[in-house]
Amino acid sequence: MNKITQLEDFPDELFLEIFYYLHALDLFMAFLSLNHRISSILPSTQLRIVISKFHCSHQIKFLSSHLTHYEHQVISISIEDRLRDISSVISYFFTEHTFINLQSCAFYSISPSPNFYIVMQELKSLNKLVSFRIRQSKDIPLTDMIQQDLSKTMLTHQSSKLRSVELTFHYDYPKLVTNIAINSTLTSLHMLFHGSPVTCSIYSLLPILRHYRALRVLRISITDQENSNTQQAV
Repeated sequence: MNKITQLEDFPDELFLEIFYYLHALDLFMAFLSLNHRISSILPSTQLRIVISKFHCSHQIKFLSSHLTHYEHQVISISIEDRLRDISSVISYFFTEHTFINLQSCAFYSISPSPNFYIVMQELKSLNKLVSFRIRQSKDIPLTDMIQQDLSKTMLTHQSSKLRSVELTFHYDYPKLVTNIAINSTLTSLHMLFHGSPVTCSIYSLLPILRHYRALRVLRISITDQENSNTQQAV
């Protein structure tokens, strides 16, 4: 007589392998209250948060409510800040939770808010961060102060594990990169320089090349604020 294999018969290692491919929201919705055994496996699972513009406030609040006991397991975050019925999703998560083991962080179309400075304070404390990315929509400009603080926070980040930074928003970096103690551990850097031809040119790369001696990949986009021309250097 053939024995029927049920979900409960799977070894813990197989569950962990399955959970690896699920985002935290899907994982919680599908498995969190399934049974006691699954609940006992979840604390051993590395979590990845992915929030896109297709999510809604109900899903955000559901995920946040269940992250309370699992936030230390989050190793990756990718967040679109503006959804259909909620804005400042990034500030919401970083105000409610502390992601002490975060390794990869990506922000898209940040909505400026007073609480965003809380986000930056937490970013500074992430000593396991390996990769950081910001891609800002042209339709949602950031204030000069936020751009300066974000740039300085990431370019001077003290994590010895940090290897990749992408800052894709229009900002005049040359003064910044020549006057700060830059983290020298980066192997990949992507930046968008924006300014007048006098201060923003291919020569703006020279301070970066002097400071980032470990770099293996460097990509710079340069936009001229007078005529909107764009140069790229890779």
